[in-house]
Amino acid sequence: MKLSAATAFGGAARQPAEPEIEIGGLSKIFGQGAQAFRALTEISLTIRRGEFFTLLGPSGCGKTTLLRLIAGFEQPSAGTLRIGGREVGGSAPTSAP
Repeated sequence: MKLSAATAFGGAARQPAEPEIEIGGLSKIFGQGAQAFRALTEISLTIRRGEFFTLLGPSGCGKTTLLRLIAGFEQPSAGTLRIGGREVGGSAPTSAP
């Protein structure tokens, strides 16, 4: 039997909310050739509407790069990024996600 946090603590079971942010196989490489630096490698995650989400990790692990990709400040090298069901990974830097 699988319990959710709500049912484990006596709350009513709820249907999962729709995905708000969906990331699939997201990678980011800075530079080219021998000087290339792979900041993210095939990151996949789903954040549902209403969820609390925390991004933790050591210095240099790619937290800021991932947040910059979600915000639209950087373009991914590979993978998909959807916000509210809309693909935003290839959007121009001037268009808000």
